[in-house]
Amino acid sequence: MLLPMHPKPFENELLSSWVTRIALENGLYTHALYKSCLGLDSSIFIRDIDKFFVPNLVDSLEQSTGLTSDKIKKLMLTGFEGRITEKIIINSASRWILPLGIYHRTRKNKGVVYCPQCFAETPVKYYKRIWRLSFVVMCEKHLCLLRDCCPHCERPIDYQRLGIGKTQFETPSNDLGLCGSCTLPLWTNCSSEIPSEYIELTGAYLSFLKAFTLNQPCIPLLKQPMELQEFNGLWVLISSILRKHYFNSGVRANILKFTGIDIHSSTGTHVSFDQRPIEERFKILLAIFWILDKWPDRLLQLAGGTIYSKSAFKDLSESPPFWLNTVIHRHLDKTIYSATDDELLNIENYLMTHSIVPTTKTIALFANMNKGTCRDKLKTLR
Repeated sequence: MLLPMHPKPFENELLSSWVTRIALENGLYTHALYKSCLGLDSSIFIRDIDKFFVPNLVDSLEQSTGLTSDKIKKLMLTGFEGRITEKIIINSASRWILPLGIYHRTRKNKGVVYCPQCFAETPVKYYKRIWRLSFVVMCEKHLCLLRDCCPHCERPIDYQRLGIGKTQFETPSNDLGLCGSCTLPLWTNCSSEIPSEYIELTGAYLSFLKAFTLNQPCIPLLKQPMELQEFNGLWVLISSILRKHYFNSGVRANILKFTGIDIHSSTGTHVSFDQRPIEERFKILLAIFWILDKWPDRLLQLAGGTIYSKSAFKDLSESPPFWLNTVIHRHLDKTIYSATDDELLNIENYLMTHSIVPTTKTIALFANMNKGTCRDKLKTLR
């Protein structure tokens, strides 16, 4: 049976945004829609329905709105599988997806962002699918920074809680542009302008963002046949640069030196890219696309005078794809060749044959080895 009000989703709308609009336009709170109209149990409240496929939810929405299940599924984040990651992880953190941090029925993390200028000029507010992606930090239309919390109370965005705490006789406000905590307009009392010192650096990132929204190769310079190869390498590159040991040993200083961008963790810890505040992700992405704009020369420029090398890519959750792996082994491998056991014995025999005392120092000199390393190897041979 169709609901009295069943608005169609916008082309790029997020599933949870559409479901909330359905509830509000029918004068219901989201939890009332789930239980009373869609026949779902309370476990739905602790699910990230944009990631987690709930068959009963999709079936009930199909019957209640007339929208086909295939079109409903396209509102989910799983539609990005094969583009930004092979598989969206449902019950834990998933690469490139902002984590909500669901605790009981509340969202503790800043896992939803929005454009205040989009909200200010749009009569019907809604949340876009790409706003749940951690690498989307600017509005392509308004060229401004997105926001990840309410400008008034600074709480995370949680539009599904609109009306929670009101009496059962009150009709919830039909506006997703209001804060779910303090109910004030999210598009007021906030500045989303890009700092003037960073404007010139946004060009490469905005080109990437535009290509992504048009489903085109995001980093044409790399000449990769699949977006997945671009995003896998992008994740590995960001992870290597942010590793604390390397980041604090010259990488951060070089980024500041060459770009004027000072990246630091506001939490004092080196957390995953997806878990960082949007202002930090913005700076990291500007630095990364500054590097990629003249690849690989700027990566080598960044590594100069630092300990950043091949070892920065060890023990990461993902192996570098070919386009990145080639640069790592060709330009960032600082391993010094170590002579084999046979070579050391041959050097020793050569010295004795020519009446030269085969001291550790002399053998190390001929083998082009560190004296201490040479001594340790010789001990195992004698």
